[in-house]
Amino acid sequence: MLLIKNANVMTMCGPMEENCDILVDEGKIVKVGKNLTAGDGAIIIDATGLMATPGFVDAHCHMGMLATGTDYDLYACNEAADPILPQLRAVDGFDPRSESFKTAYKGGVTTIATGPGSGNIIGGQFAVFKTAGGTIEKSLVKAPAAMKAAFGQNPMRFYGQAQKRGPYTRMGIAAQLREFLTEARNYAKGKEENEEGKKPPYNEKYEAMLPVLRREMPMKIHAHRVDDMETAIRLCEEFGLRFTLDHCTQGHIDPAALVGKAEGMIVGPFLYVADKQEVEDVSFSTAAALHKAGLKVAIASDWPIIPMELFPLQAGLSLRDGLSEEDVWKMITVNPAEILGIADRVGTIEEGKDADIVLFNGNPLRQIGVYAQTTIINGQIVYSAEKE
Repeated sequence: MLLIKNANVMTMCGPMEENCDILVDEGKIVKVGKNLTAGDGAIIIDATGLMATPGFVDAHCHMGMLATGTDYDLYACNEAADPILPQLRAVDGFDPRSESFKTAYKGGVTTIATGPGSGNIIGGQFAVFKTAGGTIEKSLVKAPAAMKAAFGQNPMRFYGQAQKRGPYTRMGIAAQLREFLTEARNYAKGKEENEEGKKPPYNEKYEAMLPVLRREMPMKIHAHRVDDMETAIRLCEEFGLRFTLDHCTQGHIDPAALVGKAEGMIVGPFLYVADKQEVEDVSFSTAAALHKAGLKVAIASDWPIIPMELFPLQAGLSLRDGLSEEDVWKMITVNPAEILGIADRVGTIEEGKDADIVLFNGNPLRQIGVYAQTTIINGQIVYSAEKE
């Protein structure tokens, strides 16, 4: 049992609760209120003057798929055997003991959606993990969570330029994806029509796409330019797929055109120098423009592009473009949890939710010199600034 006393609690399901307590037991939040008590043997944290927030949720990164940020290699989280590999699973490449998770604790990030990179047209299945646990089974929250797909320069560079076997153009990416989706749909139809008779030969690629075709799992689409987002929308609507648009670098150009399309807009990273033509328009105004258009927005790190310690800083810089503080808090807690389909477990501080709580020595969205003092995941203290 764990009891946090006298914190200023940002519950994300109501107003800020000042001088409030949080009681935790068996990894879950049991009660939030004043003057709470705990039984003998409970760990008690005096959080007087500290802000307690839900653990941040990063809806798009590659943490755990790479050893460290300095070892980043495009081939380390992109399988080069084929441009279309939906059967790949993040759980088969995830390292739950990676040293990189320490940076997540310091940034207050407790839950991540991670998986293959954007070198492939279809790169495989993303999964959701806690940033602590020590084993895949203990860290895992949801698998599969989404099917990764990519438009634009990355597949063109990874296969067209580096391997000289295409796709070489945006047209080539769309054509290969459309052809594969047609084949997968025909495979699914063949299984249904011949359920009692002869079925098509088992095909692992097509099998992996069945949850996508059945709308049980969304596509997670890497797209920076407006035209890539439009192509992705066109294809997904053609095949009746659920999807999110990830990065959305040019999303601020015509946000109205995106309304009613994707289930969520996962924007970012912002804090980096443009390294290719399609991200030249990177702007902190994107999150605000999409939100003002009525879209559900989450802010992502795309680690290792952005160090996890900078996750709250990147979010805070979005305040300058007209977002309210509440809007930004939602973009790193509630919104990504809802987009990933895990809002029943994380994203708020309330009874019954996972005890993923971060104690800050100030407001991390407003003050640069603010750091996580204590990070708690599933009711366990995984990081303490005092012990660093």
